[in-house]
Amino acid sequence: MNSNKEVIFSLNNLKSGKVKIAGFDMDHTLIKPNRGLRFPKSPSDMVLNTPNVISVLKKYFYNGYTIVIFSNQSPRNKQKFDQLIERLNYVSKLLKDVPLNMLVSYKHNYYRKPLTGMFDLLVETIKKQGNKIDKKNSFYCGDAAGRPENWMGLDHKADFSNSDLFFAHNSGISFKYPEEIFGKIRLESSDKYYFPKRPFLNCTAPALNITLDSRIENPLYVIFLTGPPASGKTFITKLLKKTTKKTYKVIEYDKFNNKPLDIIKDTVSKGKNIILDGQNRDKAIRRQYMDAICVNNEKNKNLYFIAINMTTEPSIIRQLNYFRCQSEKGNLIPTVVYRTFTKYFQPPQKTEGFKDVINYSVCPEFKGRKKKLYEYYY
Repeated sequence: MNSNKEVIFSLNNLKSGKVKIAGFDMDHTLIKPNRGLRFPKSPSDMVLNTPNVISVLKKYFYNGYTIVIFSNQSPRNKQKFDQLIERLNYVSKLLKDVPLNMLVSYKHNYYRKPLTGMFDLLVETIKKQGNKIDKKNSFYCGDAAGRPENWMGLDHKADFSNSDLFFAHNSGISFKYPEEIFGKIRLESSDKYYFPKRPFLNCTAPALNITLDSRIENPLYVIFLTGPPASGKTFITKLLKKTTKKTYKVIEYDKFNNKPLDIIKDTVSKGKNIILDGQNRDKAIRRQYMDAICVNNEKNKNLYFIAINMTTEPSIIRQLNYFRCQSEKGNLIPTVVYRTFTKYFQPPQKTEGFKDVINYSVCPEFKGRKKKLYEYYY
């Protein structure tokens, strides 16, 4: 079993030529905790999910498929990580009669289902060996498919998520339920999947109504963007440049470890217009930067402060968070970051010194590959 800072993997049993993948989730698809529990009490507290798991996997292997496990795990510390490695080794022993490959995500990043990092790593590995995946004849099977309680009349709890279904869709391969592969259920493809409706994809981009007072002599425009991460500040920055026809120095707080004060002072001292691209979540933070700008206004320009408050709907923010993680092969912004922002956020007010305060809800517009990635199911 190999691991890096992103994913645990073992890819020693890949077939050659045009490779057909029989992909499987691990927990509650191939194995389950003993005694009917939701989670195992120890690394070896596991049994086969159904008695025929090994025979079914063998059947697919002898029919030319490469068997690959894709699993999400969440070890909270070094001890839990070591226990996870023990558990994966135990799973390998349970399924020792089957030539297995395994990919396990243990962080909340590009490698975590429904993001496609694990599948992309598999594709890349097979390609390096001079082979190619046969996506048309490949499939992925998992229990997280968004099914309702008592699905198909079975004594079935509602699925905890759609991540397995979405992972297969985003990876470009077909999806199958465990009950199809290891049971006797046969479903019609026309009505078997639970993809949610996503009306936010049909939003319309509003106009940005911003007016810069042309009567001001020797102005220095300072635009504060306020809002949570992934709320569309990059979009608004491009729109500002186009709408106002001004040149700005965009200061992205992320690039300065959220400590942009020095670069703000330097930029103002040079008399450049600024867009402050950060959360700017409360009055105290905004006051600190406004005071620094006033003190460092060495060219004695007339300061013109504007606040643009991002009111992008939560479903779009969530989609943008996953899109950014997928497209940049990075990390997801944790839920706790959004909770903290909401808890401490103070909407900007004109009484703080802003000439104008504008609320704006972003409707992302992408083309080509970026559009495809944005419209993935997350």
